[in-house]
Parts: sequence; structure tokens; C-alpha cells
Amino acid sequence: MDMPKHLKHFKLLSITDAFREAVNSMRESLNLPTINRFMNERLVYSFLAFRSRQNRGAGINEISRETRLHKATINATLQNLTRLVQQDGGKWVSQEPSTGQFLPLPNPRAIKHWSDRYCYINYYQPAAKAKLRGKRFGVSHAIVLSTVASFAKQTNPNSRLSIQLVCKLTELNSKTVSSVFSDLRSAEIIEYGSGGVRFQLAEHHWSLFQQKTPGTATQEQISLPEASKDHYSFRGDAFDTCRKLCEPLFAQSYAEKSISLSQKLRMSENEFEDALRATKALNDKNIKSGKCSYPNLGKFFVNRLSQRWEEQRRIESEAAQQRARQAYLQSDEYKQKQKAEAEKARANPTHSLHTVDAESITDRVQLDSDHFRNLQFAKDLLRKVHLHCKAYFSKQDLSTQKQVNETLVLREIIVGQALQSLNQYFESENKASCRELEEAIDAVASKVKGLGPVFSRNENPN
Repeated sequence: MDMPKHLKHFKLLSITDAFREAVNSMRESLNLPTINRFMNERLVYSFLAFRSRQNRGAGINEISRETRLHKATINATLQNLTRLVQQDGGKWVSQEPSTGQFLPLPNPRAIKHWSDRYCYINYYQPAAKAKLRGKRFGVSHAIVLSTVASFAKQTNPNSRLSIQLVCKLTELNSKTVSSVFSDLRSAEIIEYGSGGVRFQLAEHHWSLFQQKTPGTATQEQISLPEASKDHYSFRGDAFDTCRKLCEPLFAQSYAEKSISLSQKLRMSENEFEDALRATKALNDKNIKSGKCSYPNLGKFFVNRLSQRWEEQRRIESEAAQQRARQAYLQSDEYKQKQKAEAEKARANPTHSLHTVDAESITDRVQLDSDHFRNLQFAKDLLRKVHLHCKAYFSKQDLSTQKQVNETLVLREIIVGQALQSLNQYFESENKASCRELEEAIDAVASKVKGLGPVFSRNENPN
């Protein structure tokens, strides 16, 4: 059974796992949870693909009016389709998908648009405020009914039709499909019989769907050529040469956009011509290979220049940031900040930037009245703690490099915490004694299980 020809519809393309992965990848990049139902994304993208047949986009209001999805749902759906659609002049337009995102037709016939290569069902668009036996006839009803109509076109009744099959084909859950089947049965649009599900749409059911009006676009309409039929308007400025290059290829609106971008890119006339020739050659190659069956050279040229401009802006921005960073690193402000940070670290032996060395000790402890012997005794003390920590790690099953690293870290912690307990002597005329330091080191070392004190040999290790 065929649906009446005066009902509005468009191709609802059959998606694959690659499409689902692309949507969920986009959601993950936006820190959103993944989804397992993709009906909204499939419906919005298919409608925009339909509009691209007339070389037109659609705004949020128009998408909502034609698909009957809520505007908030459409906004969220377009966000999920960021890599498959884009805005152009305030309108949303579909991009030709990469290979594998839609189920290909085994033997496509006349290909007038890239979407003609893919499997589909005709989605009959629900009318505004449509009611089915007192209940709202919405998107879920329209999708399920469109699927049933597609199978009924082959054989009616159809023994293959089942709730499970419709769930798989529509991306709707079984509860929703069961509810819709029940509504369609109660309205006598379908019935179960010995031969399977029979589809029987009557004339009084036609009001459930949007009706075509004179001049409404159909799936087979071909858009007008891209280039304007009117002559170019030349302005007598330095860019008329560029306009003459563009005149036989595409509309002046694209020429003006490309000229504006070339100014930002500081391109000469020769560079503009070279870029245009390269773009046309690539466009011709895409058409010949079948990658692009509905070309728009003007838009393609503008997009390529836009990408160059965005890349140049990115490079210039990074260079400006790098120059600002270098200038800051050379500034007095940074030097003062580094100096203050160094003083702060020097005053705190447990600071992350403090390196425990002989001077860390002599700033707080006096081991000898002679300056040079005082430094030497501090180095000897550090060496003694180091050997004590090394012996501790030599008993463990660690690589040589791991032992070296862990020994240095433990030495820093033990001596640093010991010096912190004596920090009241930092830059003071009075200094702590050698015994005080040794007792402080032993107190910290004794807290490490299996290490024990460094200097009080008469004490038992933990």
C-alpha cells in the first residue's frame, strides 16, 4: 500500500555504528554522557540533508516546524552533530558524511545528491497539534507509522513486521514502540492477521500529517545553479581582477567573502588566483571520484580560505602568547617573584622548592666555630644520614636506580623535618647545637618503620 502523494515527507537515512560513534565521541569531548538512542540525531541530520538538495539550510524554528521536535531538543541534538553540521548565515546546513556513517544502497540508481547513495525510509511529517483518538500524534507515532508504511509498500500484510524489528529500525525503545502499535491498532490504522501486520491508512487519517502546498519542495527537486544569473557588479577598486576570476565560477556573494578573507590573509592577486585554481582542481577531482556529487565551488573556496585564516590566527595568537611569556620571564616583576619564592623556600626546609644541603643546616645549626669546618661537618652529617637510608633500601627488592632515588627522597624528608623543628634558629644569632640536630633527626627517623635512629645506636629501631 502506497502513502498518498500529497503528504509531506523526506528521506530518513539509515545510520550505522560509525554514525553512533561519531555522536558519542562528540558528547565525550563535551563531557556529556554517551547515549544509546540516536533517533533525534538521525531525524535532524536527515532533514538538513533533504534541505541541502535545494542548496538551503534551516533555522531552529523551521527544523522544529518540519520535524515536530521541541526547540530545546533540537539545540541539544545539533550540539551532538557538531562534526556533521555547521551554521552558514544563521542557518544550519548538513555536511557530506564520511564513508561508513550511513548504510549504502546495494545498487543506487540516478544519483542527484550524495544522500541518494544511502538506504532510507520516507518520514511522513506529523501535523501540528495532530490527535489520534484523543492522544497527541507526535514524532514517535510518525516514525513508527512511516516504518510500517515502508514495509507495507512491499507486501501488505507483512509477516516480517514486529515490535522488535521496528525498534531496531527506528532507534526507539520497545516500550515506546509497543505503545504506538497499540494506538495504531485502536485507530484501525494497522491490524494483526494471519498474514502478519496489515497497514490500512484511511482518508480520515490524512489529517495526522503535514500536507504539501503548491510549490513545496520534493525529494527530486534540483536547486538552481550556484552562479548568479545576473552580471557581477564591479566596483572599480583594486579587487576587480579577483572578481573577474570568480565571475564565471560562482555567485558574487562568495566572491566578496573570498576577497575579504584574502585581505585578512594579505594575499596578492597572483596568490588569490593560485588558490582559486587549486581549489577548482580539487573540486573537479572530488566530482570525478564521486566524493562530491552536488558541488558548490564558491562555498568550497570560502571554506578553504576560512580554514587558512583560522590557522593563521591560531599561529599568530600562539606567537603573541609566547612573546608575552618571554617578556614576562625577563621582567623585574618575575625576577622579584622568583626572588621572593626562593627566600620563602630557603626559610622553610620542608618547602617543595627547598633543597636540603649543607647551608640548610648551617643556617640553623652551629657544628663548629670555624665557617669552613662548620660546612664540612654539615656535609659529613648529610652523608651519614644518606648511608643510613641507603642501607635501609638495600634490604628491599628495588632496582639500583630506584634505590638511589628513594634514598635521596627519604634523606630530604628526614633532615628537612628535623630542621623544621629547629627553624626558630633560622637567621638568628643563636644556633642550635649538634646534639639538638642529631636528636631531631633521630626523632624523625624513628617514625619510619624499619629505619630507626641514625645517631642513638643504643636505641632499638622500630
